[in-house]
Amino acid sequence: MKHNKSTNLHLASQLQKTLRVTETPELKEAVNFQKSSQTAIHRWFRYREGFSPAILDTVASAKRIYDPFAGCGTTLIEARSKGIEAVGTEINPLAVFIAEVKTKNYSDKDRGHFTQIYKRAYRTKRNSIWKAPSMPLLPKMFQPEALEELCRIRAVIEECTNKKVQNLLLLSWLNILEKCSNTYKEGNGLKYRNKRRRPDAYETLPDNIWIPKYFGPSIGKFVKDTWKRQCEMVIEDLHFIPSIKCKKQPRVINSSCLSPHTSDEVGMCDAAVFSPPYANRFDYFEAFKLELWMGDFVDSQKKLGELRQKSMRNNLTVKDGEYAERKSLENFLELMGETESSVRMGIQNTLRGYFDDIYKLADNLTRTLEKGGKVVCVIGNSAYAGVVIPTDILTANIFEEAGFTVNNVNVARHLTVSSQQRNKVDQAMFPYMRESIIECTR
Repeated sequence: MKHNKSTNLHLASQLQKTLRVTETPELKEAVNFQKSSQTAIHRWFRYREGFSPAILDTVASAKRIYDPFAGCGTTLIEARSKGIEAVGTEINPLAVFIAEVKTKNYSDKDRGHFTQIYKRAYRTKRNSIWKAPSMPLLPKMFQPEALEELCRIRAVIEECTNKKVQNLLLLSWLNILEKCSNTYKEGNGLKYRNKRRRPDAYETLPDNIWIPKYFGPSIGKFVKDTWKRQCEMVIEDLHFIPSIKCKKQPRVINSSCLSPHTSDEVGMCDAAVFSPPYANRFDYFEAFKLELWMGDFVDSQKKLGELRQKSMRNNLTVKDGEYAERKSLENFLELMGETESSVRMGIQNTLRGYFDDIYKLADNLTRTLEKGGKVVCVIGNSAYAGVVIPTDILTANIFEEAGFTVNNVNVARHLTVSSQQRNKVDQAMFPYMRESIIECTR
């Protein structure tokens, strides 16, 4: 097929004709976790991706909800607050831990115990008995004083005999790691605070400039104060726990929703609400490698690599594996020029694997959802080699292929094209760069 911009628009518009696609700007906030990340319980850990808890309003009558990509527990927490039973699957052990801690019930006694231990950790000046993991680049990721203070706090946490409270303290500690480090999450991984982006390169800032500007006069005090603020926020939020309506605690299964055996573990549900990883090449294990190592969820590069290979094929680090050819997708892939860097890196096979995984997900959901059960899927489109991939339309078609009825594709908000793609993509395709909510019925 000839590579030209108008063909991209023709393919997308023809594919869209088979579906009901509606512009719904009122749902813009529903696909964005930013505001909700500042609300009680949700804010205990800063997770990069997610959607607003408000999305559950679309399945308000559900009795049991399934989230195949549970992440840090947005769906589970909100379902519980609405009195709805919920279950989720998640392949990332860090995310499983976060979701489990967030969805526990905590008593006044637990809150008092948490307060006692956090204050003890804040005051301690003794030498640490907790040893940081042998993570590559760890010395580069922390100032020595920051790592020393974090190890002191962790040593006190390890002494806590109440496992539930200990896990809550550990979650609080994990959430301050990024703030207390020399790094921050951006794009497809971690960036260093001493690097400043310039139009054509990165500038390295001198330590005597960036360190006092970020940490202040005392790095140790910065860490202690960050710990204190985090714990006081958790204590404040614990007052919301008694208002929870659902008596049955949400369940998180450390498993892949792509496995055909997962449906047996999950059981039957009448709704599924989720947002799969977008086909954006983001490696979420890379972005959270600091917390994965420091939380003892991985202890080697090999284990980190094994987790990657079990995840959805949305980035170049995941093995190609097998995939069924889909003509609708191949039409878009054929538009990509062979000399484009993303093509040479293997993005076409990544996308083939990604949509094959979407089918596995949809097929598994047919065994998990009751007849008449509802699917609500938040998903975003992407662009490579000058070609916009209409992931929402392709995904909706795959759900139809698996036996679902697609009721609507709600376009919640439009996305910007990356600077690298802006001059390659036809401007007429810009409206197809969007995040949508796909609604289906089993």
